[in-house]
Amino acid sequence: MAKITAPNKKYNGVTATVHFIDGEGESKDTRLLEWFETHGYKVSKEKVKSNSEEKPEEKQTEKKK
Repeated sequence: MAKITAPNKKYNGVTATVHFIDGEGESKDTRLLEWFETHGYKVSKEKVKSNSEEKPEEKQTEKKK
């Protein structure tokens, strides 16, 4: 997931199917990321972990005596 920052830091809305809150949105679609870059948005291609990507905690197994 990449972070997309809108030129307007207060922008709340949807642009090109990406939801923005306070000027920030996320996408993993490379075509959209390229589109945003060519239209003045800042794209941070560092891995951004979203809630849907988090792995559930592994259950610890108890040792039987």
